[in-house]
Parts: sequence; structure tokens; C-alpha cells
Amino acid sequence: MCQWGMRQSAELENHMTSVERVLEYTNLEPEPAMETAEEFKPKGVWPSEGRIEFVNFNLRYKPTGDCILRNLKFTIEPKQKVGIVGRTGAGKSSIIQSMFRLAYNEGMIRIDGVDIANIGLYDLRSKISIIPKILCYFRELYVTTWILYKNIRMKKCSKHWQMWS
Repeated sequence: MCQWGMRQSAELENHMTSVERVLEYTNLEPEPAMETAEEFKPKGVWPSEGRIEFVNFNLRYKPTGDCILRNLKFTIEPKQKVGIVGRTGAGKSSIIQSMFRLAYNEGMIRIDGVDIANIGLYDLRSKISIIPKILCYFRELYVTTWILYKNIRMKKCSKHWQMWS
């Protein structure tokens, strides 16, 4: 009888936790529009060049929280290869999160001259991608490099030498 009572008590706790979560979800602020409004749709193919500009950019994880990234100003030119390195907590992943609009962005990020704040989330996230962090063991590095090579070659380049130019 005691076991049954303890089990029922644990079940009740689990159900109440589920109810709390559902109530928290009802109070979440809705995400921005998934589709881009007609007046903000880029003309033609976007992005076409790949120029990325951060202009007076700040990032927060909470609307009233501290700035995680402060006053970023930099430009990545088309076809420029960029690696972001730094210690733990330096903001490497936060820069990527800001491009996917996963946190509270202040300031401007432009991709090919278009402010991403005006682009719908689906339209934005379906047009950009990243190469995630990988622990670099020699075998894994070789396999990763080969997979990247094959994907790039299959998508855009018919000849090996075109991929590197």
C-alpha cells in the first residue's frame, strides 16, 4: 500500500510539472513572421554574393539581460574564408546565433545589403548554413574534408580546380 502511495505521488508530480511547462509555453512571446513581407522581399536571387556586414550590433539572450556581444562592426567580403576562434565564452557561437536570429538582436546585420531583421525566419534560415565545430582527430578531419569536398563539388563545380578558385 505504501509503494502504491509513493508511486501515485511521483506520478502526480510528473503531471504537475507537465502542466507547468504547458502554462509557460502559453506565455512565450511569439516568434517573428516565418515568411517575408512583400515590401521586404529581395529582388532576384538572394543572397547572390555573400557579403555580410555587422553594423553597431549587440546581442542579448533576454530582452532585459546584459549584452553578450557589444558594438560589433565588421564586414565579410564575398568569397572570403572566415574562421572564428576564441576561448570558451568568447562569443563564437553567439555570432552564428545572431545570424539565424535565435536571440535578441540590436543593431543591423546585412547580407548582400539586405537587413536580415526584415526577412522572415524561414526565408532567412533556409538561405544560410554553417559548418559546425568538429573535434579534429586526423581520421575525422580527413572524412569531414572529403564530405565537404564532395558536397561542394556536386553542388557547384564540375571540375576539381574550379572548387578552389
